[in-house]
Amino acid sequence: MRIKTILSCLLTACLLLAACHGRGNHETEEQALAKYRPRADALTEKLHTVAANLPKEVKPQSPSAVIKPDPPMSLRFGMPDQNTAIIAEPQLLDIQSTPPFEAWSGDDLVLFLRWMDATKDKPSSQLQGDPNSISQDAERILATRYLVVLRVTDYTPPTAKDPNHMEAGYKGGSASVDVFVVSLNSAQVLDAFSIPVAVRKDVAVEYSKNDSTYEVEQKMEAAARKSMEHDAADALMRALKDRLYCKTL
Repeated sequence: MRIKTILSCLLTACLLLAACHGRGNHETEEQALAKYRPRADALTEKLHTVAANLPKEVKPQSPSAVIKPDPPMSLRFGMPDQNTAIIAEPQLLDIQSTPPFEAWSGDDLVLFLRWMDATKDKPSSQLQGDPNSISQDAERILATRYLVVLRVTDYTPPTAKDPNHMEAGYKGGSASVDVFVVSLNSAQVLDAFSIPVAVRKDVAVEYSKNDSTYEVEQKMEAAARKSMEHDAADALMRALKDRLYCKTL
């Protein structure tokens, strides 16, 4: 009986020690942020260096030139092998800025650095998040090897000609996107090219018969912008795949 009591006490003590050890190793969000902040700050400084190194104009490689980055580029978003991030040129110096094409303002790297910036001066009581998730995302994002930097030039937003007659189409609706593929380690440009973008003639618009002329106009222009962004993104992915053998989804 005495032996059972002793064993029971020993088991209870071990469980208490294990519980205490587990609580001691449990990382809070504040600790996770503190752990990654120096590397995030270093990445921000690297983005500033990339901005300073970008040429003022695109100087495309010869069509016969074959560029095969080592290791290979991957833009398989959210996958373990993703080592490439898309970022708009203004975000190199100001991560909070929004480019003309809003669809290109939310890459994981951009969102991570925005979050690190936004939480820099917050008290721990205002921080909310899963430290394990923070660590997993941070490790993947901070391992980024390549940047695809987008410079939108000559952008003319699409304007509906006549909301009462949608077939009249749009005025404007054109842009050119300069693309710079950069090695993040060296901050040097590996390749550069341009993508012309124009609004489609057959943009689908969803609206209600109760919508006012102004509401129809707003929906037409929003649909046209979204169409332009989608077409530009498709062209970008094709170019990265063809020119640099980049893995894409």
